[in-house]
Amino acid sequence: MLRRTAARYIRSVAAALIAVVALTMAAYVGPARAAEPGTAPYVQDLPTGVPPTTAGTT
Repeated sequence: MLRRTAARYIRSVAAALIAVVALTMAAYVGPARAAEPGTAPYVQDLPTGVPPTTAGTT
């Protein structure tokens, strides 16, 4: 009976340690960042004087 209880506690402590390591690694890795700051490559420059709502319409 004592072995079962000890094994249960050992598994619990091991799971807690794995969780702490996983969370620590995730905190250090952090979110991905853009390679270059600025506007996205798919954003097109609008001609001067054209409001954004009518840009690209004919």
